[in-house]
Amino acid sequence: MDNLLGECLGTMVLIVFGCGVCANMSLTQSKGQGGGWICIAVGWGFAVTLGVFTATTLGAPQGDLNPAVTPAKTMAVHSLQVPLLSVVTDLLMYRGLT
Repeated sequence: MDNLLGECLGTMVLIVFGCGVCANMSLTQSKGQGGGWICIAVGWGFAVTLGVFTATTLGAPQGDLNPAVTPAKTMAVHSLQVPLLSVVTDLLMYRGLT
């Protein structure tokens, strides 16, 4: 459950800071209006960093911010072990290494 809480709040921090920097650059009465793409890129970079720090601090061990990543990793580990092992052994047999 801590993993879910960390991912949720980390994603929230990412969206709040990322959208905040875009709003700051595009709203007409803000102090950052017309800052350019480099300010947006750096702002999103900081947003991702803060989101990962938040996620790992609150219990997501790998700092995944996309909620689809954790189930995909779980499914990949459990469902791809046998096919991946089969592919590796087939490649080794093809090269004549086994």
